[in-house]
Amino acid sequence: MRRSGQSNVDPASYLSGTELRVCRLIAERQMRGVAKYGMTVEANPLPLRDWLQHALEESLDQAIYL
Repeated sequence: MRRSGQSNVDPASYLSGTELRVCRLIAERQMRGVAKYGMTVEANPLPLRDWLQHALEESLDQAIYL
């Protein structure tokens, strides 16, 4: 069933330039993550609090790198 306002057009068909490069980088990171951890983030059973802790730690690392 289609929701109102949705089309049958694949959103990926609109990607080009920067958006396409970003999506490819995300896909590459997902493939590395699956190779390393054996599952996608979506399939990981961690509770929300653990995901938030991971996000905080990654953000702190980013601040240090910058």
